[in-house]
Amino acid sequence: MSKLFDFSNEGFTNMRYKKGQAINSAAEGWCFGYSLNWCTRMLKNGSKPKLAMPTSMDAGPLQQKVEMVDLDWDGSVAKVVTELGYNCGAPMARDWNVLPGVVSEAGNGYYIIDIGHHWVGFGVANAKFYYFDANDGLYEFADKGAFSAFVVKDFKENYKGDAGFETGHKAYKITS
Repeated sequence: MSKLFDFSNEGFTNMRYKKGQAINSAAEGWCFGYSLNWCTRMLKNGSKPKLAMPTSMDAGPLQQKVEMVDLDWDGSVAKVVTELGYNCGAPMARDWNVLPGVVSEAGNGYYIIDIGHHWVGFGVANAKFYYFDANDGLYEFADKGAFSAFVVKDFKENYKGDAGFETGHKAYKITS
């Protein structure tokens, strides 16, 4: 495992769209926007993952948009991804302890992962496995077992208590 870059989720919207109006909510970070931006940059720079560092100029508007679409989360995610010019696969819902293994077995591709009140990115390319967390950075693994073990441990240590959202995490494959 190697950490390719550090990252910090510095933006927040503090808005949530609900029933026709924007309402205040707990501060919403830009993790969805950063994770989607990371996926699209990996699609362009997969052989040079350090070039896939997301930017706030891209992430902020994506985060704001997904929160303001008047659809359920699956519909909102698909709409934002397709309007950005990419394809969004149907969500794969799995428990966190098996999701990294399922993604790593699916072959090459990049995914945004909904883990409750946070989003991360997974990737498989060039016989490497990637984990992007907007609260930490980008990790690269040469072995899928090490990839799966690391992300499961990271979730349990940092996000398990996140509103009890421990099962049914969703992975959306992003393609050109």
